[in-house]
Amino acid sequence: MRFYVITGGTMVHVTPHFALCAPAFGRVGRELAERLTSRDVTLVRTSMASREPDARERALFEAAGIERLETNDDLARLLDHLVADPETRCIVLAAAVCDWVPTTLQIGDQALSEFGKSVPRLQTSKGSATLDLAPSDKLIGRIRRERKDVFLVAFKATAGLEPQHTYAQGLRLLKTASANLVLANDVQRGTNVVITPEEFPYWAETRADALDQLAEMILARTQLSFVRTRVRDEPLVDPIALHAEGAIPANFLPVLRHVIAAGAFKPFLGKTSGHFGCVVSGKPYARISSVRKVDHNRVLQQGMAPIYGYADGRIVAGGAKPSVGEHTQHQIYEALGEAVHAIVHFHCPTRPGVEVPRASQRAFECGSVECGDNTAKHMREIEPGIFAVQLEGHGPNIAFHRDVPAKRVIALIERCFDLADKSGGLVPSLYP
Repeated sequence: MRFYVITGGTMVHVTPHFALCAPAFGRVGRELAERLTSRDVTLVRTSMASREPDARERALFEAAGIERLETNDDLARLLDHLVADPETRCIVLAAAVCDWVPTTLQIGDQALSEFGKSVPRLQTSKGSATLDLAPSDKLIGRIRRERKDVFLVAFKATAGLEPQHTYAQGLRLLKTASANLVLANDVQRGTNVVITPEEFPYWAETRADALDQLAEMILARTQLSFVRTRVRDEPLVDPIALHAEGAIPANFLPVLRHVIAAGAFKPFLGKTSGHFGCVVSGKPYARISSVRKVDHNRVLQQGMAPIYGYADGRIVAGGAKPSVGEHTQHQIYEALGEAVHAIVHFHCPTRPGVEVPRASQRAFECGSVECGDNTAKHMREIEPGIFAVQLEGHGPNIAFHRDVPAKRVIALIERCFDLADKSGGLVPSLYP
């Protein structure tokens, strides 16, 4: 399986001898590639980062149908080629992509609406020119649109923002591009932070420390495995109706209502992280689970996904894809058996001085089989019928038996965890 680190800046040609560009010369990509030598890594440099491609780059460019990696269009064709190659395992898009493209150019009485090296060169003797620009296409979004098995690392640069706002901007990129990791930095303040899908910021003092951390996490997380989902065409189920029927543990909904009311699920871009679910009796499905990419605060209005089990190596669910943590729920039930019947997981820190079992999340992406194993094996019974573990850089998983009174589960949650806070700090409102 192949790793690609793409570095340097791209340009957009306006006319001959006139172009827009994102000035970047490939240092970050080169330094990161040097830290990934235990993998089959190809360093791919734009023309801005290298005047002459090496033999491996030339072969790659030829296969992608480009002469060199210079423009946004060249990068788009290269990315499409890499996504089409089943051997591609990881793409590190460290390239600075030109953010703007020309739409119209007016100079004297001449107006241009077509651009590139083949149009006439501008004549400065005609005086001042007016150039209208539009945002360029966001190429990063095409990488994991169809290839969820490609591990994507993205980069975000800000200028003059407070650290938590740099984190928020990097997190937005991660979520909108479906990236696996983002390295965000502020070019004025020197802020460096590696951001994960678990919405946790791993801060670093220097760029070198950030690259060390990023490389370590790439090497660990590209070895993880995931169970895919098959969704049956049917409605989501109503947990309130199931509660009224006595089909789910009587303590599940009161606990869920409490953590929602306490603000445990904090929206970002209209969605919330975390997951929850419980066993079901008397139905064709075995469990219910929270749904992926929704606002969990609205679960009682929107419904939950019925989980039928596993077939052909896939989770079989109804109505919508369950939360990525559904497989972790499965592994917890497998590990603890009849000791637990419901699970809640949200992203918040422990309260000061509270001792609960802990496990590192650094090497694990939420939803992976390995994350589930890590969670299940570190869970401990901290009160009769209540098991928990605090995943550092993530949040608590709390599993409980159906016979434990809801008020006792709620009391433990309130005593041990600060639901008003968020692991890694609250994410501020995004700048427009």
